[in-house]
Amino acid sequence: MKELVADLFSPRSTQLPDIPVARERVDDMFGLWERRRRALPDPLIDDHVWHRAHAAAVSMAGEGDVLPHGDLHPGNVLHTDGGRRSVAIDPRPCIGDPAMDLTDLVMVGARSEAEIRDRCSEFAAAVEVVEATRLWRWCGIFAPLAAVSLTHRSHSLGQLGLLRELSGAL
Repeated sequence: MKELVADLFSPRSTQLPDIPVARERVDDMFGLWERRRRALPDPLIDDHVWHRAHAAAVSMAGEGDVLPHGDLHPGNVLHTDGGRRSVAIDPRPCIGDPAMDLTDLVMVGARSEAEIRDRCSEFAAAVEVVEATRLWRWCGIFAPLAAVSLTHRSHSLGQLGLLRELSGAL
């Protein structure tokens, strides 16, 4: 998986036309998940935390000039050659901070803050344009979205608690 990410974020010599900046992608994501959050009987994440996360995401999304995938999560990664190679599908590219793109991969199935921090360090070591501290910060910023997503898919209270904790740490 780390090889796939390193290849995705390799420097490119040409810039693609009509690719939105990451701020636009962030606004779209928060808009989509805001509607889903409001539809929940218990929104899980209060308005103050939600708006603080959105503002932090918009601010950080303005940094970086890499072409992230834009929707990189385990469901958009296919494994080939008996699991030896990975391919990312269904991109929603934007220009911005590559660390923004890795949060789902870092947080999926994590049971503790320490596990997420360790994964941030591992991914940063594998992808030279990603800093572990920035990736950790993005995890906290996107934790509210991940909590809403998890609630729509299942009711894993342990992971929901971790995501709510990360959300409050902004």
